[in-house]
Amino acid sequence: MMNAMGLRGSAATAGVFAIAGLVMVAIAACGSDYSSDAGVFSSPPKADASSRDTGPVLGEDADVTDGGSLEDAGPAAPCDLGKPFGAAANVASLNSASNDAVARLTGDELEVFFASEREGGAGATDIFHAKRANKNAAFGTPAPVTGVNTAGNEYDPTVNENGLELVFSQYKDATNHFDLFLSTRASTAGAFGAGVPLTALNGTDDDTEPSFARHDATLCFARKSADIYCSDAVAGAYGAPVALPALTSGFGGLPFPTESADGLTMYFASIRPSGAGAADIWIAHRATLAAAFGAPVNVTELNSPADDQPTWLSLDGCRLYFTSTRGGGAGGTDIYVAERPL
Repeated sequence: MMNAMGLRGSAATAGVFAIAGLVMVAIAACGSDYSSDAGVFSSPPKADASSRDTGPVLGEDADVTDGGSLEDAGPAAPCDLGKPFGAAANVASLNSASNDAVARLTGDELEVFFASEREGGAGATDIFHAKRANKNAAFGTPAPVTGVNTAGNEYDPTVNENGLELVFSQYKDATNHFDLFLSTRASTAGAFGAGVPLTALNGTDDDTEPSFARHDATLCFARKSADIYCSDAVAGAYGAPVALPALTSGFGGLPFPTESADGLTMYFASIRPSGAGAADIWIAHRATLAAAFGAPVNVTELNSPADDQPTWLSLDGCRLYFTSTRGGGAGGTDIYVAERPL
């Protein structure tokens, strides 16, 4: 199973990102209030949660530098959530000639985690991170995340708001598929420990693309590289994952669920008809947490004829990071960001 948007390795490719088109905690389980029909999430937060084809390239074509507002800084005032995103910008400080993808940030936007095939890792696809002093600064030089990477494939990193929990997908030869793992650290200055499998969430097929949502109260992910599942947490334990088939069923592909902080908006990738081509970014809304998500709508201002896939939405909803195979980047797959205007 290979995919141009997920770009994750397999046993056959040993971590090589495929650009071929999108086809297609050690924790006890507890009861879930996430309804597969209505997309309902009602449990409390975890106890321990504290242009279309080639957009401007930051530091080059964009009207900002590498440390400018499109890549790094939120607006001085909240953006207008009713307006479309501005032009997508290549995050030059994170991208390399190798494949770089799946950028997700801490809540304060001072640290980013992403997957990369660049040199300097432990082998195959590894998780890298980079920090900055403030949201107006450029990210520093990316470095591999110590304690997490192995000679195999580590992919899909997602970090909780306070930066102390890292969930990622990892390929293990013993299981012959990707599973979700959790790693923790005592402080943002410390190192992450080895990943522990999230046995309450992992199934017998690929479980990938994890994403913290609703202020770390839930974790959404993709199963069998197609369907979105979400699991809510009570007292630090994830419940059994429940599918949201209304968003993805029948269209295949790697959805990369990316939910807003209030849980009322879901971004995801899909190859459904009426898009710009290949995989597109789509959005679905619901009026309340007890309501079903409405019909998905194509986010036309962000999509290109290439593959485009959302990965992280800022807490204020103003900035969306995504992965794209569009031309004009640093090489391979690149990380992009788009921002809504004031």
